[in-house]
Amino acid sequence: MVILSNLFLHSERQQDVARMAMLSLVSPVAWQHLIFHGRYEFYKAPEFIDMEAILQQLMHRPIQ
Repeated sequence: MVILSNLFLHSERQQDVARMAMLSLVSPVAWQHLIFHGRYEFYKAPEFIDMEAILQQLMHRPIQ
């Protein structure tokens, strides 16, 4: 959800209306990789996620 929110905000700042419209149709609840009743392990040290790098890669992809 964090990626979608940031991508939408970035698109809003760029005034990319087409991308904003497409993102408004996306729901993370429908994604297959979400596990609502799974087993989670928190033994590993947390890894840094470079959200800005992810956003830059996604912004250069065409809307499909």
